Amino acid sequence: DNVNHVIEFEEGARNVSHYVLAVYLVLATVTCLLGNSLVIAASLNYNAIKMDRVSLVIIQQISVADLLYGIIVILPTGISLLAGTWVLGSAACYIQAQVSAQVGSNKCSSRLK
Repeated sequence: DNVNHVIEFEEGARNVSHYVLAVYLVLATVTCLLGNSLVIAASLNYNAIKMDRVSLVIIQQISVADLLYGIIVILPTGISLLAGTWVLGSAACYIQAQVSAQVGSNKCSSRLK
């Protein structure tokens, strides 16, 4: 009987850790969207970043890449952790697996086989 309580506690702790990680990933995505959008807007619209053109273009490209990674990889991972399964379809699964370069380690990789 004591073993059942330990198993139930471990499953509950695992569920809590999934929710904590999911909330963290969603907050990381929001931070990613806000921060990188601010960098892109400041560099394009307001000339707020004063530096040579080559460095500015590199910073813009890094911001765009980070923005896309947050949308394509981090956000769907948080959503799937909150839902407990992959809910975004096989096309999104394939795109996320290709971008994250972690085929076999994401929640939806079983759909690709």
